[in-house]
Amino acid sequence: DKTVRLWDAKDGSLIATMKHDSEVKGALFNKDETRILSWSGDRTVRLWDAKNGSLIATMKHDSEVYDALFNRDETRILSWSEDKTVRLWNIQADYDFPKEHLPLLVEVMTGTKMDDYGNVTVLSKDEWEKRKKEYIKIAEEHLKTCKYKEANLYLKQKQLWGVN
Repeated sequence: DKTVRLWDAKDGSLIATMKHDSEVKGALFNKDETRILSWSGDRTVRLWDAKNGSLIATMKHDSEVYDALFNRDETRILSWSEDKTVRLWNIQADYDFPKEHLPLLVEVMTGTKMDDYGNVTVLSKDEWEKRKKEYIKIAEEHLKTCKYKEANLYLKQKQLWGVN
C-alpha cells in the first residue's frame, strides 16, 4: 500500500504511517531507533523521525531503489538502485545531493556493504554468475568446518564429563 507503518509493540496501536509514491522495498531503524530509513520503487530513499513519522529528508535516484543502509556512525547513508548507481549521502549536511555518486556498469545485487572506513563492497549479478561455483565451494567449505568444530566440541564435552 506504499506505506511504512510504525506500531506500538506494547498495545498494538498505530504510531505513524509514512508514505511513498510506489511500493516500499524495505525499511530499517537506526541504532538508537530515533530514525527510520525506507526505500521504494518511487526512486527515493526517505529518512523519517521515528517518534512521530515526520519526513526528515528525501534522497533521489533515477530508478527504483534496491536497498539502503546507514554507515556505522550513522553520518552517511549508502543506497543502490536499478539506475546502476550506488550513492553515498552525507546526512549531517545537505540531503538533496549525494556526497558521492558512484556509477556502476553492473546490476547490483544484495551484499553491498560499507565498512568503518567508508569502503564500499558490491556483489554484482555479473560477478555472481562468473564466480558462482567458486562462491558455493567457499560456502560449502565453511559449512564443513562449522560441522567439524561442532562435532569436535561434542566429543570434547563427552570426554570432559566422562559419559560411558
